[in-house]
Amino acid sequence: SSFDCQTDAMEQQPKKRRRVRTVTKLTNVKLVREGKLVEDDLWFTTEEAGGRFVDAAQRFWSSSSAEQFHADVVLDGKGAIVVPGFIDLQLNGAFGIDFTDPDLTEEDVDVVAKGILANGVTSFLPTVITAPSSVYQKVLPLLHPRKGGVHGAEILGVHVEGPFISKRKKGAHPEEHIVSEFSEGWRSLEKVYGSENLNDGTVRLVTIAPELPGAAEAIRSLADAGVLVSAGHTTVGVELAQKSVKEGVKMVTHLFNAMAAFHHRDPGLVGLIGCEPRPWYGIIVDGLHVHPSAVCTAFRTHPVGCVLVTDAMAAMGLGCGRHKLSGVDVIVEEEQSLAAKSVTVLKATVAGTDTLAGAVVDMESCVRNLMTFTGCSVAEAAQCASTHPARAMGLSKKGKLNPGCDADFLLLDPESFRISETWVNGRLAWSRMASKAE
Repeated sequence: SSFDCQTDAMEQQPKKRRRVRTVTKLTNVKLVREGKLVEDDLWFTTEEAGGRFVDAAQRFWSSSSAEQFHADVVLDGKGAIVVPGFIDLQLNGAFGIDFTDPDLTEEDVDVVAKGILANGVTSFLPTVITAPSSVYQKVLPLLHPRKGGVHGAEILGVHVEGPFISKRKKGAHPEEHIVSEFSEGWRSLEKVYGSENLNDGTVRLVTIAPELPGAAEAIRSLADAGVLVSAGHTTVGVELAQKSVKEGVKMVTHLFNAMAAFHHRDPGLVGLIGCEPRPWYGIIVDGLHVHPSAVCTAFRTHPVGCVLVTDAMAAMGLGCGRHKLSGVDVIVEEEQSLAAKSVTVLKATVAGTDTLAGAVVDMESCVRNLMTFTGCSVAEAAQCASTHPARAMGLSKKGKLNPGCDADFLLLDPESFRISETWVNGRLAWSRMASKAE
């Protein structure tokens, strides 16, 4: 670790049996709790002891001696801000790897899971876009849930974004593989994704166009199966959108993108953020997909529903050039940001068109952009990348620094808000200082 580590003085005394160091106390830090920064120590166990945050008060009252209460290791955070680890619910790929590639390997998945630790992502949903059924049934088993650690971010399961979407709002999705109806209800889903992938917890989030024939039944079936249903790549109007929420839709996929434009007489899917019950909404805050004023409008309207997603594709982490997204040629080049003429960002488009093909942005940048675009605090922005996606997914042990929760957290520089360290399951998985030394 780049932080000073001092062992409890009692541990320096010779003993007949050396106590296993399982409890760490991180001091001299500010913690994000309930959207605010709080000066407090952070206690947690190592991966070997469960990798969870510890209730210091409970530990005090249950200890029979000072030695039993004291942490095995004390770390000086040097004034850092501690936030829960980021959770990305829409990541198409990165570092030259596309999760919709039929030639995807376990090693490819490992590369992405390891690489995104530097961006603060400690858990994610690999996202597979519209493709033939054979591709889903080939790649989904490689993306099944698995624990995170120093080897990489935790895989929570898969976000299948397609093929049940509108051809009129297909974006970069290959039209020839879009399925325009649920002709057999739940059986339609099984034929595309594979029954085993639906039943074993691999498929965790599905993006659907609610206007498709049979969509209502499919939404109900998925919701009953514990799968998060998100409306996206759709022409749906606000009335049908509201009905789909009653059927089980709990989220909107990348708000403002690949959906009917907001209109004062029919605000479409965008209008859901002003209706009750309000769904969660993913939003790409890269300075290209959504204008800063629109980001601000959504955030001010429904701040507790904001879920930052990168929608990053294979070019993330590589830069300009030609890449692939589900077999579609994509060109990545520099583009002027919508936020400021002096700022350039990377833009991915379908070759020969102006159609956006995912993003080339990391979660750390999205968090800082949200602060810039809306004026929100670092605590509020961090929640949109951690607490909110965890709640949307129903993950009670993620997205918080509370006792009993998974010890996935980040240390941020208090001035630049850049990530200094990424911890997963109570173990240091990435540090800026170590990466610079390599």
